[in-house]
Amino acid sequence: MDDRMDSKKTEKAKDRVKGFFSEIYGMDALSFGLLLLSLLLNLIMSLVPLPVLNRFSPISLIPLLIVGFRFFSRSKDRRALENDRFVDRFFPGEDSERVLIREEKRQAREERKTEREQRKNFRFFTCPKCNQRLRVPKGKGMVEITCPNCEHKFVKKA
Repeated sequence: MDDRMDSKKTEKAKDRVKGFFSEIYGMDALSFGLLLLSLLLNLIMSLVPLPVLNRFSPISLIPLLIVGFRFFSRSKDRRALENDRFVDRFFPGEDSERVLIREEKRQAREERKTEREQRKNFRFFTCPKCNQRLRVPKGKGMVEITCPNCEHKFVKKA
């Protein structure tokens, strides 16, 4: 009995850790650039034996703190936008594939934003047959939903 309880607890703990790491932003080009900047500042301050620079050694920790903030941030859209601006500024010669990927990400952000705004009036479902996203007005009880894409019918509570 205790073994089952322990395994349930460990499974819950694993799920919490997975959930936490799926929600955070992680590393990107801007974070990597800030990390290199911090290392460069530390290297300069350790190689140059000026007492004035020793007072400014905490300045090299500021980019490191920003990297930590960005890594654990849950505002993925904002961090992605910041990273896009950084890449545009410091790596201007970009290929068309990266432009397409960025445009797809922007469109996905817009779709998520409009879906969040519509959640107070609508419920969203996915068609079990073709995975099409469907929108149904809230408060209608049990409704039969017909997918406009594949004509599959299924019943859900709105």
